[in-house]
Amino acid sequence: MPDGYTLQILEPTGGKIARPNGWFYDEHNTPSGYLWTISREHPRKGPYAVGEHIQVFMKLEEIGKISSEAFIQGFVADKKQSAARVVSECASMIQSIFQRRCLETEEVLPTDSGAKRFHIQYSLFWANDLAVVATFGAPVEEWANVQRFAEAMATFEIIDMSRFAK
Repeated sequence: MPDGYTLQILEPTGGKIARPNGWFYDEHNTPSGYLWTISREHPRKGPYAVGEHIQVFMKLEEIGKISSEAFIQGFVADKKQSAARVVSECASMIQSIFQRRCLETEEVLPTDSGAKRFHIQYSLFWANDLAVVATFGAPVEEWANVQRFAEAMATFEIIDMSRFAK
């Protein structure tokens, strides 16, 4: 674990992520999967400005009548169209049991004090009937100061497979 970070277990899957010391962690089960938030501001006290949001979507074909790959491709297409600027993207690649794609954008989002421009990195994964959307964002003017957190948190593990081994 890098200095200044704590190992955060993502329950109930047993995944792992480096959480910056002093940052907050929140987890929820959702009807379609799981949602974890690691943020500088407390996520239960309102919108946060800087942080990582990881959402797992399960049973997409059963619930949404869409493949996990089509879900991710549609997500990317929507973000590219709505973004104020596409900073970068990467092609699909194999990473562990998943296919992975990335997209980095600048987006204008509503805040309590009006619309604000955010720098957002998306890491998108899919396998079988499972999709994962990881989003790290910060106001554009803060990006240079928080990019190191995005890089440290980018190597998260979503599932501890040893928990499911017999």
